[in-house]
Amino acid sequence: MSANDRNDELKPGFNRTKWSVIKGKRLFNTTSLLKKEAHPNDTYYVVMPSLSPSQVLIPDTMNLTFKFKCSNTKSVFQNNLSRLLCDGLSVRVGGEVAYDNIGEGIFERYKDLWLSDAKRENMIEYGIANENVRKLMSKDDSATTSNKDDDALMVKNQEFMKIKLGKILTGHGPYAPYDMSDVEYRIKLPESKKVMNAQSGESLGDYKLTDINLEFETIEGEELTQSVKDGFEVGRQLWYDYTTLLKTLEWSKSSTREVIDINIPRKSMKSIVLLCTKKNPTDSEEFVNAEVEKVKVTIEGNPNSVYSQGLVRSEVYNEARRFFGTTNDLCNDNLSKLEFLKDKYAIVVDLRTVDDENTVHSGRKLIGTQSGVLLEIEKLATTVDLLCHVFVVSDGHIVISNGKLQKIEY
Repeated sequence: MSANDRNDELKPGFNRTKWSVIKGKRLFNTTSLLKKEAHPNDTYYVVMPSLSPSQVLIPDTMNLTFKFKCSNTKSVFQNNLSRLLCDGLSVRVGGEVAYDNIGEGIFERYKDLWLSDAKRENMIEYGIANENVRKLMSKDDSATTSNKDDDALMVKNQEFMKIKLGKILTGHGPYAPYDMSDVEYRIKLPESKKVMNAQSGESLGDYKLTDINLEFETIEGEELTQSVKDGFEVGRQLWYDYTTLLKTLEWSKSSTREVIDINIPRKSMKSIVLLCTKKNPTDSEEFVNAEVEKVKVTIEGNPNSVYSQGLVRSEVYNEARRFFGTTNDLCNDNLSKLEFLKDKYAIVVDLRTVDDENTVHSGRKLIGTQSGVLLEIEKLATTVDLLCHVFVVSDGHIVISNGKLQKIEY
């Protein structure tokens, strides 16, 4: 508890409780979708069902639920299954593209590494678990199956897996727009080798998702619903992170210098994130240390922009922590500097004015000229060849008024 909190408590008339103005009936909804199965390389479409005139959607409660099945008993899915399965994600609002990231799974897996241990331990439904639990859930015959085992108890009480569908809608209060069916998610499923590992000498096999449903929570109450709808008539602005996998580069293990040119226009570019993996990764949460010595940042022809002497080796962790350590209130700087340097590495060029996730539009405006952003990277040789995934994170912005979509920009 901070000193300010204590001062508030000592004020005459202080009352911690709050009078609720939210009146209505909470309802947990499970909706059957038309397509009940999905397979590797499929694109799965989820259209948000229309709500009744007296219902609002509770933010951050939408999940795609399913059963995960392997075609043999010699394979196990890698850690963080929900992010692995959502290899690419596109979101359309009112028929227009509001989000499109072909590298969604890579970026979100890295982001989840910064969650606290306590949070991750309770995310088995999203496929975050120890290897034996994942073997049991995959029906891998090399798993330990004692009935008294804690792992078996966890699996016994987890029938369905989940993929969270909170992109854009999270963080804006109850949601009841002009037409919920105008919100569509398109999930690109990956090939099997991106999801599973096989036992030594065994074939990998395939996977499939079955019994697919959509779950979400609503509040039913005419007064609340009317208030939310009035907001969309007068005008609502929805802000969100728009993440783009710009390119994937191959870095030779002998390379000591790399140059990356980024020249896409953005109203508010928040950061540039480089995530390096092995060319054929078997660990979904391994991000290889690229042995970077210095990153020189030139923006629209201005050298040493952001870092007066370049981003040096000793500050790489601090810059990553500045960005990923403040991305949501469930994060508790869980990723230590040692873990970061060993195999949870990222190069982050933070372009925001302030490191407050709740402050939007503080990134750099770029008009997309040829000069754009230039990264000149000095590095040491590495032990393996790498794939460098170059992400750009910007502020996405949706405006709805008069009950209609007015604009989408990023």
